[in-house]
Amino acid sequence: MFTSRAPWAILLIASLISLSAFGKQGKAPQKSCGVSVPAQSLRSPHRALDEVYSSTHTPLPIPDGPGGTLVDSIQIPAGIAIEDINVGVSIEHTWIRDLRITLEHDSAFIDTVYVSRDTSWITDSTWDWDTTWAYIDTVRAATVLLVDLFPGDSIVNMTDCWFDDEAGLGIYDGQPPFTGGYVPLQSLNNIFANHTTTGDWWRLRVVDRFLFDTGTLLSWGIEINGAYSIQGTVTNSQSGAAISNANVEILDLGISALTNGEGVYRFSRLASGIYDLRFTKSNYDTLLIEDVNVVEGQTTTRDAQLVARVDFRNISYRGDTLDIPDQSSIQITMSVGDDQPVLDVDMTINITHSWVGDLIIALNSPGGTNATLFNPPANTEGENLVNCRFDDEATTAIGNASAPYTGSFRPESVLSVFDSSMSGGDWVITVEDAAAQDVGTFNGAILHFELERVQDGDESPVNVSQWTLHPAFPNPFNSSAQLILDVPQTARIKLQVFDVTGRLVETLSDETLTAGSHHFYWQPHSIASGLYFVRAEAHDRMQTQKLLLIK
Repeated sequence: MFTSRAPWAILLIASLISLSAFGKQGKAPQKSCGVSVPAQSLRSPHRALDEVYSSTHTPLPIPDGPGGTLVDSIQIPAGIAIEDINVGVSIEHTWIRDLRITLEHDSAFIDTVYVSRDTSWITDSTWDWDTTWAYIDTVRAATVLLVDLFPGDSIVNMTDCWFDDEAGLGIYDGQPPFTGGYVPLQSLNNIFANHTTTGDWWRLRVVDRFLFDTGTLLSWGIEINGAYSIQGTVTNSQSGAAISNANVEILDLGISALTNGEGVYRFSRLASGIYDLRFTKSNYDTLLIEDVNVVEGQTTTRDAQLVARVDFRNISYRGDTLDIPDQSSIQITMSVGDDQPVLDVDMTINITHSWVGDLIIALNSPGGTNATLFNPPANTEGENLVNCRFDDEATTAIGNASAPYTGSFRPESVLSVFDSSMSGGDWVITVEDAAAQDVGTFNGAILHFELERVQDGDESPVNVSQWTLHPAFPNPFNSSAQLILDVPQTARIKLQVFDVTGRLVETLSDETLTAGSHHFYWQPHSIASGLYFVRAEAHDRMQTQKLLLIK
């Protein structure tokens, strides 16, 4: 027979067993998990039309575990439509990992309830079953789990932590002291949205599940938001990819919000009116959308496409022609000096070959990433690749085209594997002749880069207002000269190098260029020292610069 103290002993033993299982020994300091955590999520301030209800009972002590429980309530007035609900909590606690935190609300609902079932004898083989059912109001607690047993140790305090389904970061991915908005373990809106408050009480339940650490619930509150007034998705104008952490500002009100991981932004419960939106993101042009009409209680959708601030680089290899041996391979190295984030890569190839079905062409980046550009069936007939540009955005796949391959084609495997890599270093083209009896020559190639323009802070984008061929740099030069051509609007441009006799030495570009600053590199091979002229020519303009090659 147990004495009156036996239950306490059982609780203590159970607690110590639980602590052993979770690796916690008293108040001894523990190592953190060592997991790299993302930057803190940011919470936009609530709007004037949002309703925020705060506890009037705090601060309150959190009893030590196991099973130490604190319950505090907030009464929300009747008649408030819930479109979105968030919960804010501030806790001082020496071991947050101990805590389980839930939001509860008693909600009445109508359910079919089994009441009774009677039987009576009818004949030798028949029973009459009399079953009674009833529709009655049943009250139950709707519970949402906000957080339970944080992974990792040495987690202290939660300071102005808001549990918000629309936050961009899960609570377990955050970083102490958990200030800002985080996605709870269970969705608040799935349980409570699209309901109307009835003047009843909402409860925050904090359970301390282990011994030895205590704390205080400093404050907590519930924010109820109405329908979203303005929402939309922010994407890259070229790739269509979602842009996270873009800042969206309502200029008229001076409030802002950040896009989440899917590029989505939202503003809740704005008053009716006309608003101007400004979209900003590092390394993207600022976008202003004016006269956005908002009607209270309705949602206005305004998507935005931001234009990346891009540097264009064209790295050419038009030196010595190289024989492609039968049943063998060659490698061509193209060195890129600028080391910038790559947004997009295309490749133009010129090859003379009497049976292109023999060829396999691949591109390898300085970081070791490989993409196969060309690998047709061996029985593919035809000759040559003439200004054949491999481009992920091309309409026609290279496998659906025929020789001679001239124009733009999607490569055998995507070039997007190079996106987000760095441009600097040696890019290597491999050309393999995989069958006998036919040979050819490698005549040249151009690497086309779109590079992220690295800028400091809020530096304004470079505006190209006039057509300009800038002086070459360095000049005189020994192995490579950079040429910058400003194009104010999309146009077909020829960029060519001539010697002093007027003989064409090399064509660096003969294609349509988009508006912006385009960078070219001339790397002459087997060309004597001397004076050369580079000429940029459009349909209505022409500019020339001198270059002095000294070897």
